Amino acid sequence: YIFFGTANRLFDLTRRLIADGTGGLQTLILDCQLVTGIEASATMSFLKLRHLCDRHRVTLEICDMRPRIARILTAEGVVDKSGGGRAYDSLDDALEEAERVILARYPDAAPTPPNLVDWLAEEIGDPDAVAPLMAWLDREDYAPGDLLARQGGPADEIFLIESGEVSVVIADRGSGELRLRTMTSCTILGEIGFFGARPRTATVRAESPTVAYRLSRDRLAEMQRDDPAAALTLHRLVINTLAGRLEFANAELAALDQ
Repeated sequence: YIFFGTANRLFDLTRRLIADGTGGLQTLILDCQLVTGIEASATMSFLKLRHLCDRHRVTLEICDMRPRIARILTAEGVVDKSGGGRAYDSLDDALEEAERVILARYPDAAPTPPNLVDWLAEEIGDPDAVAPLMAWLDREDYAPGDLLARQGGPADEIFLIESGEVSVVIADRGSGELRLRTMTSCTILGEIGFFGARPRTATVRAESPTVAYRLSRDRLAEMQRDDPAAALTLHRLVINTLAGRLEFANAELAALDQ
């Protein structure tokens, strides 16, 4: 339960962070998942916090509010639909928006991804092996919101993303979704369930117009029978991808341990 003292300490902390200037504060996210209520006088501190953030161009995001708290903060002008104080259903939604804003501020910092053929040639290590592999793949176009895979469904296909953006999400507490990762072009999806013969562990959804090349289990069987060299190329690609992801996961764990 948020009383005036707690809200005022939060305001003072934010003011010190802004005054310090070394952190480059751009977005402040308040996660209200555990907040059961708010004292009337505390809303004034939240309104002061909103005005402070507006003056210093800090985006205030408040997420996972209970309906009564959302009504109070909306009525007091702390959050609105389009201004500097924004409400989100979950912490994941708030973090995703913060990431989007940061990336939009530095468009030149993002490397230009290679096209799919060049990426495959580099990953496989043999440019001449790319065309025979691609001949076994079916091109698919996905609109925003289309599902490439559904959590719990059969893992009968793998995908090579040529362009676009997809999100990997899992069911969260039976009532929502938790985004695990967002992926763009030049990546492979669905290989663990496909080769492990297990149900999909996550849902994959297109977030923008997406082009992917799909390989079904039946086509893989044909490839292994009729074109063993292409099948070997595919297995080499999957092994390299899994090794890279394992290396990335180890680096994340090492960073968290510091």
